[in-house]
Amino acid sequence: MLFKTLQSYTFVLVGPMSSGKSSLLNCLIEQKSCSYSSSTVTNRLEVVMFENEEEAIKLEILDTPGMKLYESLSHLFFSTTSCILIVVDLSERKYEKQIDEIFASMQKIQNSCSSSGLTFSSSSDSDFKYGFPMVVVGTKSDLVSQDDCQSFIQKVKDNGFISFTCSTNDIESINNVFNDLLETDFVHPQQVKKIPLKQKKKSWKKVKTQCVVL
Repeated sequence: MLFKTLQSYTFVLVGPMSSGKSSLLNCLIEQKSCSYSSSTVTNRLEVVMFENEEEAIKLEILDTPGMKLYESLSHLFFSTTSCILIVVDLSERKYEKQIDEIFASMQKIQNSCSSSGLTFSSSSDSDFKYGFPMVVVGTKSDLVSQDDCQSFIQKVKDNGFISFTCSTNDIESINNVFNDLLETDFVHPQQVKKIPLKQKKKSWKKVKTQCVVL
């Protein structure tokens, strides 16, 4: 029996209300552009599978409702999280303030976890600035200038993190976020296993035969 590798990752989307978390996830699932109007009122878990003949990628993505970051993260269990995606809306004028609040919340969460002995990720806490893997994603990049996008990238970089920009009007940019995310050094699968290849069923083709009269 032939096998291929299945890698399973778990991601969590957190961020302010209307930042584009749900729309980003919808685009990834449907593999097409979608509007920004989607909203989430409770935690929503989706599973997305991508595969070819040699390997399969399973993404378990938890979409959280818009709320203060500290409240959102404090109610989640991250021991099996590959990476946290902080999502902000680049077209929102106060997104820079939101980013500052995000990093302040991260420090607060790290202090709380350190005092209670909790660990967020299966990786070593020393690998990450705040003790767990995290990236910042700027959505609605099509609604702002290139200079604004670069300013966002630089601000996140100055704080020691990787950032991505995307637009739900551009499915390629959404796919690139997750493709690049899987290639980063600190994002690891939560599980790797071999699964059997699906055997192609033999199909019988109907063919014309000559009629022979005896």
